[in-house]
Parts: sequence; C-alpha cells; structure tokens
Amino acid sequence: CALPISGGGGGGTGGDGFHYARFGSHAIRSTTLKLGSAQGEVLTCSIQDHSEVTLRTTNRETVDGPVNSISETPTSGVLVGTANGTVHHLQPPSKTQLISSSLAAVSYVAHCPHASDRFATCSDDGYIRFWDLNTYQEACRGGGYKNRTSPTCVAYVGATDTVASGWSDGSIKCIDCLSGETHWEISKAHQEPCTDIVIPRTLHFFATASGLGDIKIWNTRTRGLTRELKGHKA
Repeated sequence: CALPISGGGGGGTGGDGFHYARFGSHAIRSTTLKLGSAQGEVLTCSIQDHSEVTLRTTNRETVDGPVNSISETPTSGVLVGTANGTVHHLQPPSKTQLISSSLAAVSYVAHCPHASDRFATCSDDGYIRFWDLNTYQEACRGGGYKNRTSPTCVAYVGATDTVASGWSDGSIKCIDCLSGETHWEISKAHQEPCTDIVIPRTLHFFATASGLGDIKIWNTRTRGLTRELKGHKA
C-alpha cells in the first residue's frame, strides 16, 4: 500500500482533501510517500527528479506483520494496520503498538480527521471497530452482518460521527461511530469487493473503487450514482 504525504511545490493536498503529485513539464517533481510492504516494512520515500521518477528511501520502520493499510495522522505520523491484527502508530523517532491483537487481520485503518483520539479499523472477521486512543480500547463496533461480508475500506464523513465503508460483497454502508448502527446501504454498488473509498471535505459526493478497475462517483445526499470511470480497466 502507498500513501502520499506531501508535495514540495509539485503536489500536496488539494482543498477538497485529495492527495496528489503533479509531474508536469514545468513542475518541481517532489513528493513524499509512505510505502508498506508484505515484509512488515514502512518506508518513507522521496521522489525528486526532473528527468525521470526516482524513488529514494529516507526512513525505514518495521512492524510485526505484513502491512495492509496506512493512514496519516494530524501530527504527521501514520497509523499502520497489519495482517497480524495489530495497529501501530509511527511518529518518528517513536513507534507505539496501539492494538496488540484483533480477531482477524486488519485490512484497513483510518484516522478521524476531526478528533485526534479516534480511529477506525476494518477487520476480516466482519467488523469495523472504533478505537479510543486515550484508553487504547475498542469504543464501539459495527458490522457482523448475516451474509458474513467483511469491511474492506472506511472513510470518516466530515465532522460527523459516521463513516462510509466498502465491503467484500461490493456494497457501501454508512455506520454510526458511537452506536455501531447502519444508517444506510447501497447494495451491489460494485460487482467485486470495494477496494477504497474517498470523501472530499465538501461532502457533496464521494468516490469508490473496486478490483475490476472501475471508479464510481456518488451523490452524498441522494446516494445516486452520478458517474462511472472505467479508465483502469484492461
């Protein structure tokens, strides 16, 4: 997995919350990436080259299992979820293991953008768990549906106490972070498991992707499909 962190002049974070790196003919080609590997490494890499893209490793951290997901925190650290069911907080030069064990692999981790002491994890046991960093304890969970679908990605919905999440059956569900209740669902949003979900700060729409290479844009208010992009399909 990979996470763009910054772009010194040639990229960065747009006003709508999307990360990007601009590599035009007159751009300063500079951005920083966090890369997670199946060998349990989290690399900080820099791209800065005017003739060709060259990846330079500037820092290397190790965790206790294959890295499945990385999420940036407001303090320039990252949360790392592993296939061993653990979550680590990397804030150089320190490294803290927040969760020592889960019931299954942590497939996705997301930090709450409006509350520094909260984050959410997706687990292969079928639950999204909401955590309190003050106690390192699970505060709430949602999921556990009868069809045994598993959460594959999650994103906080602005400053609300809800998340939008993608699931292995291709559905999208909105879950309350405080009660674990499901507010709404788009069943069969994708034919394959939903692989990622992004919600911009405007909250006017959100985007989802699947393993088939399709990207779908949804209206947040009506939850209707507004556009489908198929540029990543073979």
